[in-house]
Amino acid sequence: MASLENGYIRSLDAQEQDAINFLSEDFEDEGRYQSIRNPIANTWLVSFQNLVKQNSLAGDFLSLMACINTLDIPIAFLPRPSQLELERAIGALSSYSFIKVRTTNNLIDMHRLEQLAMRNWLNHLNRLSGWQICAAILLVNHAQDINGAEITHLQARRALIPHAIYLLESTTDNHEDYIWSELTLFVSGCLYESGRISEATRYCLEVVDITEKLGRDECTVTRNKALLSRMKSAQEEYEEAEIMAMKALQSSEKSENISSTMWPIPPQHTRLYHDNGTILYIRTGRLVNAKELTQQQVIILTKLHGPDHPLILSTRSTQARIYYGMWKLKEAAELDEKVFQQFCKVSGPEHQQTLGAMCYLSVT
Repeated sequence: MASLENGYIRSLDAQEQDAINFLSEDFEDEGRYQSIRNPIANTWLVSFQNLVKQNSLAGDFLSLMACINTLDIPIAFLPRPSQLELERAIGALSSYSFIKVRTTNNLIDMHRLEQLAMRNWLNHLNRLSGWQICAAILLVNHAQDINGAEITHLQARRALIPHAIYLLESTTDNHEDYIWSELTLFVSGCLYESGRISEATRYCLEVVDITEKLGRDECTVTRNKALLSRMKSAQEEYEEAEIMAMKALQSSEKSENISSTMWPIPPQHTRLYHDNGTILYIRTGRLVNAKELTQQQVIILTKLHGPDHPLILSTRSTQARIYYGMWKLKEAAELDEKVFQQFCKVSGPEHQQTLGAMCYLSVT
């Protein structure tokens, strides 16, 4: 990431009074004489100038943090040439009281006035938009690193939601490019898995609109419509959801190239599209159709991954739920037992999926 040092220092040295006047705009007091420098802006500018001269990476960090929510910023979000340079930059920011570090959970807080001053300064230099794009790229990359099913990954994803939403809602760009569509998709997925279906649907509709306007490949458009279908189903808009789900399933069977890096479920597209149809059939009481679709899914996943892959075991667990709905209790109990034993073997006895299978088995 390019350093801000030269640009910042030139601007600070050559335009100090202009900068103070600009930074003062949001700190004006009605009773203050215009000829008197605003002490808040003046203090911030002097501190920032000294910070950048001491540690240019700290200036980069402050620029990034000005683009996202001010509270609970994960340290893992910040880029790091090395751990030592990361620690030095954070230490410099903390020593100037630009941020407050909570070492117990590796989070950073930034005062709202500090953010406001930094955003004003970046906007004054015509650099705010560029740093917002950098922040979006970092959020997307970090989201890809925490795309697993583990509880720690789930918690980490949820911690990014306020930052991604703030960035999306505070930018003036029209978001019609790849990085913004991926960030919007991430927000939609996280909101969905957090149970905030209505909000998730709004962002997913934006993603579908963006990808169609961009002329993205059919695989990507189909993927996004399939995700929208799942959200429509969750809101009991079954007719519209079924149309989209079936179209996505038909398209997926023609392509082996559809995947989602930003959706917080296993990325294998085959399971996603079959799951959409299965969920719709179950919710509308068509259990025979749901059973047939899961059987097709097992056949396809077995060819792709072998007989003991966790995706196949999860699908068989869904089959057991369908059997219960059809009052085939013996078949359901036997299938639950097989799934539990296989999860113990494949994932270990303390894995999240194994414990889930144990819960199902305990109520048979």
